[in-house]
Amino acid sequence: MSEELLAFGDTNPIAKKIRDFLGIGDFDEVGCVLPQFERIDGKTITYVPTTVAEYDALKNAPENILEDIGLGQWDEKIWLYPAEWYDYIPEDYEVVDISGKTEKFQKDVTFYERRCGCLPFGLSKS
Repeated sequence: MSEELLAFGDTNPIAKKIRDFLGIGDFDEVGCVLPQFERIDGKTITYVPTTVAEYDALKNAPENILEDIGLGQWDEKIWLYPAEWYDYIPEDYEVVDISGKTEKFQKDVTFYERRCGCLPFGLSKS
């Protein structure tokens, strides 16, 4: 399980609605426990890229290769990294989250969550 704090009501409209529903203030501390789901495809992750060059090469890899090494397809462009890769992603490497937003990866800062064995970010095949 992943434990996080609910965003303040003045910064996030969904958090505001949750807080209103619960009858608590915009700035009260509220803990959230999120489930961590394991892989549903039965794959064992055996390949872990460790260099920027390897991560860059994945952007041009055929989709069947991405699937074979454990990436999960989120939509027609976004492929999510296996959760096992979190500790190996190069610092400040640009990743794309499930909302399509690009950000620089920072270990222990970039949100770690496991859903169906994948992280909530990865690469975009544009």
